Amino acid sequence: MNVQWQAWRDRRGDRTRVLSRQQARITELVAYARQHSPYYRSLYTDLTRDFRLTDLPPTAKPELMAHFDEWVTDPAVRLSDLDVHLADPARIGTLFRDRYLVSTSSGSSGQRAVLLQDEPMRKVANTLGALRAMPALGVGLVREIAARGGRMANLVATDGHFGGVATAEFQRAQRPSRADRLRVFSVHAPIEETVAALNEYQPAMLGGYATAQVALAHEQLAGRLRIAPVLITTGGEAIPAADRALLAQAFGAEVRNQYGCSEFMLLTFACALDRLHINDDWAILEPVDDRGHPVSPGVPSTSVLLTNLANRVQPIIRYNLGDSITIDPDICGCGRQYPTLRVQGRTNDLLELQAPDGTTVRLLPLAVTTVVDGLPGVRRFQIVQTTPTHLHIRLDATNPDAWPRLREKLTTYLAKQGLGTVEVTLDQTPPQRDPSTGKFKLVTVAKQT
Repeated sequence: MNVQWQAWRDRRGDRTRVLSRQQARITELVAYARQHSPYYRSLYTDLTRDFRLTDLPPTAKPELMAHFDEWVTDPAVRLSDLDVHLADPARIGTLFRDRYLVSTSSGSSGQRAVLLQDEPMRKVANTLGALRAMPALGVGLVREIAARGGRMANLVATDGHFGGVATAEFQRAQRPSRADRLRVFSVHAPIEETVAALNEYQPAMLGGYATAQVALAHEQLAGRLRIAPVLITTGGEAIPAADRALLAQAFGAEVRNQYGCSEFMLLTFACALDRLHINDDWAILEPVDDRGHPVSPGVPSTSVLLTNLANRVQPIIRYNLGDSITIDPDICGCGRQYPTLRVQGRTNDLLELQAPDGTTVRLLPLAVTTVVDGLPGVRRFQIVQTTPTHLHIRLDATNPDAWPRLREKLTTYLAKQGLGTVEVTLDQTPPQRDPSTGKFKLVTVAKQT
């Protein structure tokens, strides 16, 4: 049975059929991983034939990246070759060895991952978007989007092979006739440039990072931005209720949340009742507490384990995402039986820095972190704003050249934003987790005492 037909047949999420299909896919995935991945072959040495998913040991990004060449199932794929691909901006959205779409996680957990999508994974993602996510918006909203031209503006980091831009550029190249209906706008660009470009483009849909959208909402209310999107989809960051209300007020549009990750972009879809349904026929999410034990529906998790049932080249099985989610205990009123969730995720702080003329310049946290993400020798970093004119950098690095390189890239970016007088200094304190939440924040504003 092909992927499209299965997705259409399972659109209501019948539990008996979906859970049966899910179990078959788990069995197939684990068998494939044991046969083709040296890492999993070793990890599952003592696995019995009648295993359950919860019998498998959890996996984590640092361990998998340390054994990357043994993790992947294609012996022709080597991390050293991928590093060459990733070092070339012209290759963003192109296939590695004409087979695999390559992206990197944004390092929001403090460490970057290099991720591959094979053709079956891409087919599943496209199908879930077209046959599940879009129809779930409701007929009326879909018609409004089409009537406005169907143009999508995506606000993402563009200076690296990040999931959002890599996927968008790949899709644009695959379907040139639709390229104008999907445009990427860089969160690194000065806000006035983005405003001018959006005024010209006039999107029907506005997607991307929530903090970037909030910054544009202020521009819309000030009258500088003049667009009328029908739908705003927020993703990449948790969004507070007040910011969500601001988006709805500024744009007069439907605001829907998304939850996905570079390891599985289409984890969820939002229905007309604005609840996030998990595509659990292809992706399994296990919310766990701080000891790795499962938590019940209705209880916020400390983290969540992801199993991607579609990707074979890079098996992701009980992979620790680090996000806090809550599985809803009830069935959604829209009629779909796919479980729903609420996500806390990780929330970085918005930086408000002072320009030489005394004005305040707001910088999006993901825009700042992606400037320095992936630098050679940087294992983990944290940006701490101590005053409106001072940033401290906490750094875990493997070589002494990492700090000067990081400082140069960050100060160059700040200067382009009109913040050339902001001081950037090295803090001898290593990166720290938030003492109140236990979460790791890449960008934080120090509390003034």
